[in-house]
Amino acid sequence: MKIRQKRLFELLRVHGFASNIISPISGDLTFVRSSHINELFESIIVGTQGKQGEAVYASVGIAITHAVMYELLGNVQFLDEMGEDPQRGWTIIEDDEKARQWETRLAEISSVRAKEMANRFGPQLLQETTELRSVVKKYESTLEPTMTPDKVLAALKSLRSNEVAVEAERLSSCPIFPNDGKKGTIYQIACHVIACRSVDIEGISFIGHDPMSDTALLARIELLADKLCQANDFVDVYAR
Repeated sequence: MKIRQKRLFELLRVHGFASNIISPISGDLTFVRSSHINELFESIIVGTQGKQGEAVYASVGIAITHAVMYELLGNVQFLDEMGEDPQRGWTIIEDDEKARQWETRLAEISSVRAKEMANRFGPQLLQETTELRSVVKKYESTLEPTMTPDKVLAALKSLRSNEVAVEAERLSSCPIFPNDGKKGTIYQIACHVIACRSVDIEGISFIGHDPMSDTALLARIELLADKLCQANDFVDVYAR
């Protein structure tokens, strides 16, 4: 990739984009800030194509999580004005000088576009996710905020029944979730809390449900994990 991650981050940090995220799946760079609209995040996403990442394009997004992962949790809009090729929407970067020019222009345009998107679509997204955000707060309230993630997970494991233990392990082993490190622990906590508490909190059971086909379950796990990452300062290493 000819676009320099650190250099672009320095430009965008001036506009409040403090999180720096790399997707291990697509390689996209995502820069995130808290929106002026409460409980909403704005993001700038930079993607590349080509053997050396010479074709670059950009989007802006809004979401109730740091990363715009699923349509239920956020939306993304392509930044057409960043593409020299009107059909493909990308710009071919041949050298470092052009990369710097593209980075500077992105910093100037994207911050404004992200705010515009939040103003236009943010209230509707928050309205559509009112119930989801409310129920996830209830799950989050069952956890002891002063405990470390490792201790929280150990406590949850000590309280569960055999049926819940099997279910929680099954949920946390879903291939789309991180399975090691701090992120893996956070996702295990989210899965264990939902497996243990869903009947008490929502009057429903997710036993036997697959997060990859049950969007309601997936949204709960992702939003709860995101909130736990924020609470534990894991945001800057948010990698999917």
